[in-house]
Parts: sequence; structure tokens; C-alpha cells
Amino acid sequence: MVTVASGVDVNEDNVVDVKLQSEACELNLSLRFDEVPKLDDLPSFDSGARQIGTIAGLSAFWCEEEGQVSILAPVGDECWDIGFWISAAAHQKIVDEAKIIARKEYE
Repeated sequence: MVTVASGVDVNEDNVVDVKLQSEACELNLSLRFDEVPKLDDLPSFDSGARQIGTIAGLSAFWCEEEGQVSILAPVGDECWDIGFWISAAAHQKIVDEAKIIARKEYE
């Protein structure tokens, strides 16, 4: 299940909150409104993942490979702590709904 909603971060800035949930786990991400456009045209993993948003206070990195999107959280400069793979359809739902939320802020 993918849920995208408006939220407020620890700095009281408006953000887009994304929840990815399955029977086994849940991933919560926060995206600043100015980060939402970065979700379009993600780089391949070999080209380097793009930093977009946070997971539990850590930078989240996104990339795309063969129709799947990877969301990665680093443990340091050279190692990923955890990674999640989502379908292109789930990614597109996040992009579409996040753009609607971010656009409303500027109206």
C-alpha cells in the first residue's frame, strides 16, 4: 500500500509524507516540497543514486533500474543500511500525489 499525505517535519516545515506498507514492513519517508520534482527521471544505480527526502532522519537515496525503483538509506559514506524496491507504478503514484500536495502549498 502506498499513502501520500501532507505533513510537518521536526523543523515545522511543510513536507510530503510517504508511507509504503506491506504485511512484513513499513517505510516512512518525508520529502520537502522543493524535492518533489527530483523524483522525475531518476538516475540508474550505476550513475549514482539521487538524494531525495529522509527516512528516520537519514538521507534517502533513489535510483531506477529495469522498471524498479530503489530507495536506499545509508549507514555511512560507503555502505547502505537498508534498501527498498518498489514498482514503477508505485513510484508514479508517489510522484503524482506528491506534486498535487506540493502544488497546493504554492496556490
